[in-house]
Amino acid sequence: MRYPIIRRLFVFARIVIFTAVLALIPLFVSTAQNQAPFTAEDVLDVMNVSVADVSDDGRWIAATAASLRDRIGIDNSRFGDPTYFAPSNTDVLVIDTQTGKSQKLFTEKRQVRQLKWSPDGSRLAMLALKGETFEPMIWERATNKWQTVKLPPSKSIAENSELTWTPSGDHLLIALRSDEWRKQARERFLVETKATVVVHSTKEPFLAWDDLRRMAAVRSLAAYDVKSGETREVIAQTKLNSYDLSEDGALLTYQEDITKKTDYEVIFGSENQVMAKPAAGGEARTLLKSTKGITLIWSRDGRHYAYAKDGNLFTTSVDDKEARQITGKKDEKTEAAKDDSKDADKKKEKEKFSAVRLSAKGNWLIASSKEGLWLVDAATGAKENFLKMNEEDKEAPRYQVIEWNGDDIYLTYASRTKWERGLVKYNHASKQMTDLLKDARIYSNFKLSKDGKTFVFSAAEGNRPADLFVADTAFKNVRRLTEANPQLKAKRLSKTELISYLDVDGTRSYGVVYYPVDYEPGKKYPTVFNIYEQFFDDTFQGTINVLTNNGFAVVQPSVNFEQGFPGEAWVKGVTAAANKLIEMGVADQDRRLARRCGAGPDGR
Repeated sequence: MRYPIIRRLFVFARIVIFTAVLALIPLFVSTAQNQAPFTAEDVLDVMNVSVADVSDDGRWIAATAASLRDRIGIDNSRFGDPTYFAPSNTDVLVIDTQTGKSQKLFTEKRQVRQLKWSPDGSRLAMLALKGETFEPMIWERATNKWQTVKLPPSKSIAENSELTWTPSGDHLLIALRSDEWRKQARERFLVETKATVVVHSTKEPFLAWDDLRRMAAVRSLAAYDVKSGETREVIAQTKLNSYDLSEDGALLTYQEDITKKTDYEVIFGSENQVMAKPAAGGEARTLLKSTKGITLIWSRDGRHYAYAKDGNLFTTSVDDKEARQITGKKDEKTEAAKDDSKDADKKKEKEKFSAVRLSAKGNWLIASSKEGLWLVDAATGAKENFLKMNEEDKEAPRYQVIEWNGDDIYLTYASRTKWERGLVKYNHASKQMTDLLKDARIYSNFKLSKDGKTFVFSAAEGNRPADLFVADTAFKNVRRLTEANPQLKAKRLSKTELISYLDVDGTRSYGVVYYPVDYEPGKKYPTVFNIYEQFFDDTFQGTINVLTNNGFAVVQPSVNFEQGFPGEAWVKGVTAAANKLIEMGVADQDRRLARRCGAGPDGR
């Protein structure tokens, strides 16, 4: 049975429920005396600190620290306008990983993007908003002085520019746009939103908003000489979706948008051709005519790449004329026609691969299949299943490759049956898997310095904001670098619990309970369900802590989502979780939110 009305209504469930409950908060009075309540004002001031970049030697971190209050003033009527930048101010921090000392680069919070250390760590480049456009700036670490990048006449920086240093650190690659582009983009948005009559035809190749969004790809690429202050064009204006510089600084590779019409099968889908051009100047050549249906992964040296197509792996380099197929058979379709049995189909599914990561020089490839993770020789296709993971086992731990350093492959680890998370290492030479971190904390954003000696990462206790930490690669020396929210020590934050239950289909599901701060076992509480798809980790949620400070229990139930039928999936997941909370004695089945929202005596 399907639930067509519920499918439409549940999209708004989270907003409706949270809005209704927030209106009831004054009805509940907190009783704890030792700490102050966590309020809506506190939600606005919780700081989120994150790493923007790490110097190659791991000595210096560029980080940002911002709160929800720093985003106040968003003009929602301008979303979709390519020339609008929603406010998002932040403190820019430079942290010494050896001493832990931190320095703010600006006296006031600024809106910045793309913080990038020079190869020697002596300079930090970034884009900083000034007026209605961003400007590229370079900070000198030794002198604490700023250099503003001078742009060519009638040009401005593309706000989606990736800042890239040359290996010597004497040039900075920046993406530019003409002033005319900005004028046309703004006028196009106004036509779509303010015109009295807007007319479009099905004969147009692109949907209007897709076409407007795609204007962001129109950029040119320039090289800025740090010493002379001169800028030269490297790639003329085109639809430039991405670009990179090889590790030796000799070659530019980039993806140029060649999409002919809106792709209705892929959200924001685009088709690119992959190009290569000598960085010093010269003619561009085509490496790959079309990226449709594939996602490229590049080696760190910027000269090798790989991809999967129809489940088969391909590897190549910028010097090769064509890619080499290293798994499966080239005449696979003919073979499949000969054997269309169920066993053949199962075998084919097991042998489908996705490209995950290339080694630094492109000689090895990590690939995934239904059987787990594989190490594949990029030259011969010989492969080794170094981490077995049964895709059908929904309770097996999850692993994700994040870094590759020599023979060492680093993977995040997360249990799917308990709060146990961390980092593991697989050594290719010894074929050994080693646990580096495994505990109940929530880890994220692991970054390994280019020299392969220093890890920087975020970590948080359950229902607490994260802070930054640094460690050696053996994780024998782990040090905390920030304490972004000392004010929370005086605030009451709720305790959490992971619960499991069976949904109506008999499928094991999990949910997170945030208990009222004054929780007493055996006492029943009004309960709010924060509804979406999958919840497992007890991450910090400001709004939830406001609710738990005011007498509510909050539950985030995991839902086994079925594409096309979200309402039905949510009904199954939420009702099962609700029954679990009633069994636990936390929720009161006789208390209804509707009645507290002013409903009639029958609860409707």
